[in-house]
Amino acid sequence: MSARIGVLAGGESPRRAFRALAAQPGLTVELLEEGRTPEGEWDALAFQELSPAALPWWDWSLAGGAPAVLASPPPAGWDRRPPPQQAAVVSGVLAGENLAAALLGALEEADRSAVVRLAWTAPGPPLGGGEAVNFPLPTGPLWAGRAQGSALPEPAVYLAAPTDGPWMGLYAEAGGQTAAVADDADFLRGVFLAAAALTAARGEYPPGWNRPADPAGKFLSAARQMGLEIAAFTPDPAPGNQ
Repeated sequence: MSARIGVLAGGESPRRAFRALAAQPGLTVELLEEGRTPEGEWDALAFQELSPAALPWWDWSLAGGAPAVLASPPPAGWDRRPPPQQAAVVSGVLAGENLAAALLGALEEADRSAVVRLAWTAPGPPLGGGEAVNFPLPTGPLWAGRAQGSALPEPAVYLAAPTDGPWMGLYAEAGGQTAAVADDADFLRGVFLAAAALTAARGEYPPGWNRPADPAGKFLSAARQMGLEIAAFTPDPAPGNQ
């Protein structure tokens, strides 16, 4: 596909997202400076956060109907405001609970009628106890504590696992099946932000406020296209059920 995507400069994640997008065929990608006057036509714009310097780009993007992709959660109350001209907005792209929920796309046949278990790493000293989460190496097993979450409509257990290492871990479990990711945190943040921007540019998100995994499988497929590797486990069916 041919698309034009702008990534607003302002941190390591946008720079890595820009490089990941620039490697995709058919895309025109530009790293935009926050102080620059908004102009041009874009299929999607990606933001690290809604800083005062980024707001002119944000308002200009939505006024023109271009999808806006936000790495951080929206400011309090913003997700209850309809985007101008019904543009698509994707927020909280790098929130741990949203990324763990996205991994459920790798478990399409899993039974989600029981409680789903989602876990992610967070910056901080490792816990000395709690609930064990078996992230793949190099992150490895970590203790996690219960966290608040709203990434899924169905019942879910949300677990945050503090770590002071450079690695990110994500874990999703449903119906006895698991999917997990572990890699350099900066690399993953860049890939996930780029994947959401590419998915938005393809028109996969509906108008209004979205989480990254809302279009089933599309966000995860884009991330895999950019180098994401997922470890998935599906148990063999019991004898007599084959």
